[in-house]
Amino acid sequence: MKLPDLSSAICQTHIALQSSALKAINRNLTLRNWLIGFYIIEFEQRGEDRAQYGTNLLKTLEKQVNTRGLTETLFKLSRQFYIIYPQIKDMIVNQLNTIRPTLSDEFNLQLSSTVLSIPATKSQELQNIKRKPKTLI
Repeated sequence: MKLPDLSSAICQTHIALQSSALKAINRNLTLRNWLIGFYIIEFEQRGEDRAQYGTNLLKTLEKQVNTRGLTETLFKLSRQFYIIYPQIKDMIVNQLNTIRPTLSDEFNLQLSSTVLSIPATKSQELQNIKRKPKTLI
């Protein structure tokens, strides 16, 4: 390999991976904005303290979140985005399922492991204690 070949390989790798990274960032920001819109709409329709905020919800939310880029304007646009593109839900479900199992699945796993570790009866628990070496009792 000569220097021009090395230079070309590095440039091609950079361009391809940078393009891939930009697509991933764009996709993730799209998902983020849609989810923000979803959360806001759900809160407005079902939130327990929704009446407390009234028309100042987005302004109050901006102050509470206090994160650069998460502004009242972004919240308004995200809410509109969610309303206009409800079909993005399917894409989000697929994306989240590849990241980790649902919370209900996680809860079921935790619950089943807890139930498995509970002795069926007190006598079974006592038998387990008797079987352990005396140094552990």
